[in-house]
Amino acid sequence: MMLHYIKSEWKKASKIQAVFITFIFLAISSFIGLGIYFANREVLEDGTQSLVLWGQLTFYYSQVLFAPMVAILTAIIMMPEFERNTLSMLKANNISISGMLKGKFFVVFALLIPVQVMLFVVYVSGMATAHIQIDHSVFVNVRWLLISMVASIPLIFIQYYICVKTRSFGQAVGISSLGAMGGFVILFINQNIGYIYPYSLPMIALRSRKLVDFSPLEFVFFIFVCLIYAMTFYHLTKKELMRK
Repeated sequence: MMLHYIKSEWKKASKIQAVFITFIFLAISSFIGLGIYFANREVLEDGTQSLVLWGQLTFYYSQVLFAPMVAILTAIIMMPEFERNTLSMLKANNISISGMLKGKFFVVFALLIPVQVMLFVVYVSGMATAHIQIDHSVFVNVRWLLISMVASIPLIFIQYYICVKTRSFGQAVGISSLGAMGGFVILFINQNIGYIYPYSLPMIALRSRKLVDFSPLEFVFFIFVCLIYAMTFYHLTKKELMRK
């Protein structure tokens, strides 16, 4: 039954438009990150280049641009339901709101996969351009990318809730941008706050600032926070949709 909702939402989604938008965001963040790295690589210590490259490449992507990108994707997927006023019709036909919401979640989650893959491709290409030896350490970066997909789950549900609550594309994207900027400010106050701040979770997952792997305790806490946010905003969004 769940597969039916996923297929239905996938057919309705503007997939080419969505992927194009994600690649634009990646191109912007990559231009900034790679530009900063190559402008300063001569002063870097030997053995640190790959980590610094990763940090510069992923920081602006994860902390500044990832949240607005997710906000745009969720708005693209959700807003047509309000513009066409289809929610009442769906309820009248006993369509599961929960199933619809989960289907919309899986669509956005799937649309984020290509841009994550391309981020890794850009990173490896940057290493090759900078003549950095590519070794088994890249598998650590792959693991961080997979963890960042986990970090996207609460963000998707938060943005769905904001989208449903405001029914405004502009407000949803604007709030996500403010949230992302808030995470940027938090870095100058206390980086540890980022572990409980939803708009910083992708940056934490990609280890863009620490550049070292999670400790077991850090990882368990990170997953716990993601789970709490995801479950909370899933239920809040579902409740809000039932009221519409």
